[in-house]
Amino acid sequence: ATINLGEIASCEGNAKILQRLRDGDENLSSIILRSKYSRYEPNPNPFVIKIENEDEVGWLGYFIGKSRCLQKLSIDYLPKGEGGEQ
Repeated sequence: ATINLGEIASCEGNAKILQRLRDGDENLSSIILRSKYSRYEPNPNPFVIKIENEDEVGWLGYFIGKSRCLQKLSIDYLPKGEGGEQ
């Protein structure tokens, strides 16, 4: 079965990161996971995933689990109701 990254990612930037993880991009050794409630402005950093839904987290975990290149995952995540809302 083929996984359509455009359908499972909430934005084009996230789809690109998932694709890089899936394809084993050796330049993707670190990513930052942010909540949609993050207080940070959108970052043009190509290594930031801004999570919009729970399904996206599941797919991210799936691709991270298969990655041989990813060495670091930073999590900047505060769910709504725990100080993450703006």
